[in-house]
Amino acid sequence: MRGFLMRPGLSLLVASFLAMIAGCGGGVGNVSGEVKFAGQPVANGVVSFVSEGKKGKVVQGPIKDGRYSVTGVPVGPAVVTVQAVVSAEELKAKAAAKGKTKEPPELPAKYADPKKSGLSYTVIKGDQTHPINLTP
Repeated sequence: MRGFLMRPGLSLLVASFLAMIAGCGGGVGNVSGEVKFAGQPVANGVVSFVSEGKKGKVVQGPIKDGRYSVTGVPVGPAVVTVQAVVSAEELKAKAAAKGKTKEPPELPAKYADPKKSGLSYTVIKGDQTHPINLTP
């Protein structure tokens, strides 16, 4: 075995192979952007990236004032989901303004379901911007 590993070309090949399987490939991306529904920013919520590889790993980030940022998303194709969250303050404001203002349309439940969202994105290594435009 000692003579086997002492051959220069073979040693380099073995070292390269071990480095490759140790996880030097792949990587992660950081995705950010705007989330709009019917042309209006989604005030609060959660954006999720469900990796099609990596055994369906899910990485999430908050939506705040129509913007989101998700870090550490595995590189490759992913299904994207969006869930709107209504805060207690927003509920109180809606109740107080009922009939006085036009309410924005409610986000359809399909966007929260990875099997029905219809949203996808291929994540690349590093920082990137991906706007999410949802329709009623």
